[in-house]
Amino acid sequence: MLNSILTTPFTLPSLLMILAMLLRICLSAKVDGYAVDVNCFLSWGNTMRLNGPLQFYQSTGFCDYPPAYTYILALNSATSGLLKEIFKTISPDVIDRIVFRFIPSLADIAICYVIRNRMNRQGYSGRMSCTVASLLAFFPVSILNSACWGQMDSVLCLLLLMVAVWATEQKWQLCLPLYMLAVLVKPQALMLGPLGLIVIIIEWIRNKESR
Repeated sequence: MLNSILTTPFTLPSLLMILAMLLRICLSAKVDGYAVDVNCFLSWGNTMRLNGPLQFYQSTGFCDYPPAYTYILALNSATSGLLKEIFKTISPDVIDRIVFRFIPSLADIAICYVIRNRMNRQGYSGRMSCTVASLLAFFPVSILNSACWGQMDSVLCLLLLMVAVWATEQKWQLCLPLYMLAVLVKPQALMLGPLGLIVIIIEWIRNKESR
């Protein structure tokens, strides 16, 4: 019976992902996070929401991020403001922490789903893919980074993971634009640029020889 539960796509795996997400939300509400980055995200989101993209970099005192993630921060700021009006008995700081860490936490869960789906397509058993995805979902470092420290690295990791998946499937029409989006989210994505260029050159040579 246990084997049938572990290999059913939408039972135990889905429940574990929901529990992992709820754990992240609870920790987000309780833990202040890394104050420097947390305050920057709050400030940038509010500035983008109030001034728009054309005036953002002129209006903010300091911002070392490319523009893409600031749009998400603006959405977070607007959502947080709305929830503060609705749930006036809840601390505004708690609402800010939950909202601004929700998308990175969701990206953590999405990474688990992508890896599990990839393993299933590669022929691994449902038990194995479920185990790996669950271990990753409850991996303390990823929980601390997204839900406790309030970082957004999981968003970049999700984008780069999809770039790698689509590159192995030679879906370059999807892979290359997504990589550019990753760079616009966080410039550290450029560190994988040389590796991607090598892969493209190798594929070009292979295709040339096969013609």
